[in-house]
Amino acid sequence: LRIKMSSDPNTKLIATQFVAHSTNEKGELLANVFESEAFQSIFDPHGIETRKVRLPRKQEQIFNRYDTNAHLFQKMYYHPALLQEDETQLRQIFFRHNSAHETTSNLVSYGSLIGLFPALYYVSRSVRPTGCFFFSLAYAFTYFKVVKPLTGSMLQSSLNRDAKPFAEKYGVTADDTKYFN
Repeated sequence: LRIKMSSDPNTKLIATQFVAHSTNEKGELLANVFESEAFQSIFDPHGIETRKVRLPRKQEQIFNRYDTNAHLFQKMYYHPALLQEDETQLRQIFFRHNSAHETTSNLVSYGSLIGLFPALYYVSRSVRPTGCFFFSLAYAFTYFKVVKPLTGSMLQSSLNRDAKPFAEKYGVTADDTKYFN
């Protein structure tokens, strides 16, 4: 099978621009996260940035918005120079930790709901119905304002811990002064 290459200069120009868009200086394939459907549905739901060809800039804005100390994983995932193989590894890390988080969150939810009834029964024997109502409110407040955020922060810290090797690889640090010199 023989493929005939076009000698049209426009074809060569387009091919050169495509290679420059999808690879770095070393020839490694870039992730270009801004091209994914998930990125566009979250950060450009109406397609305005797509029509104005500003999605790479949007990805860079998101990268700059995240604090390295609190959201290292997100900062690495939206890094403009992220390679395709690293993006795949970060995605696998996210799916693994998210699955564990969902399991933990479901177990905590079911445990909290099941634990409410014996506790409410015990409280109802010694207080009036209004006291039971306030106990239920306090129980719900504790669940939604303490337990749920705690499981979310546990997910974030585990993601950040696994993203540290990528931060070292790409030179991302908490010191932002290097960007202003």
